[in-house]
Amino acid sequence: MRTEENRSATVLVVDDNPTNLKLMFNLLEREAYKPLVAVDGKQGIRRAERARPDLILLDILMPGLDGFETCEILKKTDATKDIPVIFMTAVADARQKVKAFDMGAVDYVTKPFHAEEVLARVRTQLALKRQMKLAAEKKKMETVLTLIGGIAHRFNNQLYVVRGNIDLMREDPDLPAGLHRFLDPAAKAAEEMTELTRQLLTSTTYDAPDPKPASLNSYLMQRLPNIEQNLPPEIRIETAFSAMELPVRVDRSRMERVLFAVIDNAREAMEDGTGCIRITTEWIARDGSPGAMARIAIADDGAGMDEATRERIFDPFFSTKFLGRGMSMAAAQGIVRGHDGSISVVSAPGRGATVRIDLPLMDATELQTRGGDADE
Repeated sequence: MRTEENRSATVLVVDDNPTNLKLMFNLLEREAYKPLVAVDGKQGIRRAERARPDLILLDILMPGLDGFETCEILKKTDATKDIPVIFMTAVADARQKVKAFDMGAVDYVTKPFHAEEVLARVRTQLALKRQMKLAAEKKKMETVLTLIGGIAHRFNNQLYVVRGNIDLMREDPDLPAGLHRFLDPAAKAAEEMTELTRQLLTSTTYDAPDPKPASLNSYLMQRLPNIEQNLPPEIRIETAFSAMELPVRVDRSRMERVLFAVIDNAREAMEDGTGCIRITTEWIARDGSPGAMARIAIADDGAGMDEATRERIFDPFFSTKFLGRGMSMAAAQGIVRGHDGSISVVSAPGRGATVRIDLPLMDATELQTRGGDADE
């Protein structure tokens, strides 16, 4: 199956047999992976260090460095030690298999190859790697946001002291008249910092969401008027919703925060202050897992972003703008993941950006049975 995950996954095949290399290259390319090949262990190590593939298929019996020796070097090299390795062998020997796992392999396939078996093992290992990466990112995010939340809380307490003293100075009859003109800008700055710390505290809260059944299309139609009120009249919203019901579970207030964050970033991307934001919904298959997903796509015709910016858009507080609205996108990612969903961005300079929010679909009969209502 050709999927977006396939197109982003690079698989290195190391084998001294040209026939096997061609077979594996064609098989992986047909499934939209990005295949790389190496004809021996030394070349395989060099290519792995340079290309950092997502997965390595490694033959055991090769001249020079065999598969075991090659794997040992890969696992001792910082640049390649975390790349999963699947051994390929023509010998179905239990001792070889045990040795393969002892060397750090995650799986093995036997020759002659069976295409569907190879692809199934490749898909499984890539899915596991993605899950491990997501878990590591979530842990990192929680650690960072916990630290930031603690700092913001203490900072907020100090701001109350600052604002309180400004109010006392305003009421002091003995304060020299010339100093009063400095109090208003000081008070305004303190209020802005208080609002910023409030946003920080809200965005760094990791309490569990409270999702309830809802029709995604109905939910969006009911929330959009609130969102449109925050847009200038020069920016219009267009919608194209799926004809399907798209029943999902959403925490209504939290998901509205996600929509606000995404649309606010779309607004900022329109440098001349005019343009169109298109919101669509559709049913999509869930890659590598049972069930299906409901996708919200929010596209703008703004300036777009380069690859380096796109890769960091969900980092806490990353932003190309002063005061960093990137914070809200990091919070949006946390909220969507709390719904067992995913959020991603497709963009290029001068071509606008599309944010995709995928949420697990629930059974339509369950929505009817439980009386889901987006305005509950």
